[in-house]
Amino acid sequence: MAAMTSKTASLPSFHSIKEVAGACRVCERTVLRWIQANELAVHRLGRRVLISEEDLARFLAARRA
Repeated sequence: MAAMTSKTASLPSFHSIKEVAGACRVCERTVLRWIQANELAVHRLGRRVLISEEDLARFLAARRA
């Protein structure tokens, strides 16, 4: 079981549009606009649209600059 834990710890974490909107304190439509403007990178898994923790951090750092 410990071996499984160390493998999952290195996997990137992903967030839904709703989670990103809540974290950034904006509406989901705003997050969708960022995605459509290619400002925020996404990963599509079937019909799900997910944002990686790394992509979100990069996006937020660019907006602060």
